[in-house]
Amino acid sequence: MEDLNNQGFVTVNFYVKGVPVTQIIDDLLMMKIYWGEYIDFPFAPLLPDGAAWMIFAEKAFARANGYYYRLEGGKFGEAIRTLSGAPSREYKTSNYNSGLIFQIIMQSVAKSHIISATSQRGNTA
Repeated sequence: MEDLNNQGFVTVNFYVKGVPVTQIIDDLLMMKIYWGEYIDFPFAPLLPDGAAWMIFAEKAFARANGYYYRLEGGKFGEAIRTLSGAPSREYKTSNYNSGLIFQIIMQSVAKSHIISATSQRGNTA
């Protein structure tokens, strides 16, 4: 965090519906302090290597959408599309058998696509 510029702002580049956007944001971050020393961020975390880019990317995306609470929930495909500009596709796995799902995943791996998966809360099937 010491490497921030002394101007008091950062610029973040991302995509909205495939169109590049540059968002200028201040470099102030919300933090929670635990036990007088442990610092945490209430939304995106610092990465294991100490990098803070995810925190600033989330702040810029929140600013573009009005405020943080409009970001609650969301889908990985939307995040990938926003960060990279790459198109995304969503599959509802209940509409496919496991063999077809595996085939779709392997075809995507062969094409070097970015892949993410989620499940509904409480769904263990």
